[in-house]
Formats: sequence, structure tokens, C-alpha cells
Amino acid sequence: MKEHNEGFSIIELVVVTAILVIMSGGAVFGLSYLDLANSSKCAAKIDSGMAVLKSKNMAQVSATYMHLYNMDGDYYIEYSNDPDYVPSDSEHGEMIGNNRLTVSYKEGNEDTETVIGENECKTFGIRKKDGAFTGTTEPTCEIYINGKSKHTVTLVTNTGKHFID
Repeated sequence: MKEHNEGFSIIELVVVTAILVIMSGGAVFGLSYLDLANSSKCAAKIDSGMAVLKSKNMAQVSATYMHLYNMDGDYYIEYSNDPDYVPSDSEHGEMIGNNRLTVSYKEGNEDTETVIGENECKTFGIRKKDGAFTGTTEPTCEIYINGKSKHTVTLVTNTGKHFID
């Protein structure tokens, strides 16, 4: 009597493997997109961007500016030598957050926050002679990052210090 001990065919194994690869690729992409909605990581990227801005200004002859902007609902940081930088649709800087976040700022003792809306840009600079921030005339500037949690990056204008609350 002949037993039917048939296993999987090679085609069945290839199809199952392909499905698993597609599903795991989608999961990795989805998790990386969710990671950009993390407000604490966005705040850390803005804070480290201020440190990068300081070192770029100390290392270069011409002034460098950091531009924090919203393009197509996502938030980016870009460095340039142009204080009047306008973000373009074709090229973007480093993406620091997606449309699940809201980034706003408040200068000094203002009552309301200014949201960095679609195609809007907030520019920061550093004076070489004393390391003070430019781009704001108030003693402090607070950058708020709102997502599932809320974080604040505080800039002390006159000293050039910055920290995350």
C-alpha cells in the first residue's frame, strides 16, 4: 500500500516567503513613520540642531542659519547661508517630524503660540561675537512640540543656551 507523504511544493514555499517579506517590509516602514510622530525625538532633533548650528557658525566664515519649517505637513530642519531662506517643494532638509505633530513657538512673554503652518519657516542664527541667538528679539524663545506628549525646547537668546523641558 502506497502512502501519500506529500510535502510543500517549492512554489508554495516561494509564495509564502514572498508574502512574509512583503508584510515585514510594510511593518518596518510603518514603524519608522510612527517614530517620526514621537514628540520627544523631534524635540531632541531640534535641540541637537541648535548645537550643530553653533558649530557650523564657529567653523565657517559666513553666517549659517537653521530653518525650521513645515512642508506638506511634515517638519524639517535645513541649514543655509541665506537668512531669508524659502523652502522648495523639490528639496528638503532633515525630516524631524510628520503631520501627527504640531510645532509652534512663543517669544518672550507673548500670550499665544505661533504655529509653524504649511509652507512656513522659522529661522534661527548665532552671532559669532557672543554666541547669542538671532531671529528673535526677546530674551527667550520656546519651541513647542505637541504630539502624544508635549515637549519644549527653550532658547535663551542672550547666552545662546538651549535645553529641553
